[in-house]
Amino acid sequence: MGELSKIKSADHYTEEEIQQLLKKANNSWEYDYIIDRLYFYEGTRQKKRKMDEYEVLTARCMTERQNNELIKGISIEDINI
Repeated sequence: MGELSKIKSADHYTEEEIQQLLKKANNSWEYDYIIDRLYFYEGTRQKKRKMDEYEVLTARCMTERQNNELIKGISIEDINI
């Protein structure tokens, strides 16, 4: 995890380097983490945006949202995203 937390935003890497970073992921959580670091991380320890303010939901966020909606008895298809 320590190595993954040092990933900078995507504008610091070439397309080939980004592909190599994504190949390092051992599971879907690490893959999502790398995507978050490359495209959503702002470089500070403080979160400046809430997850629901992002235009794109990562797979992890979508799964969490689905689970929360299923717990409430609402299907994710019933909600306009």
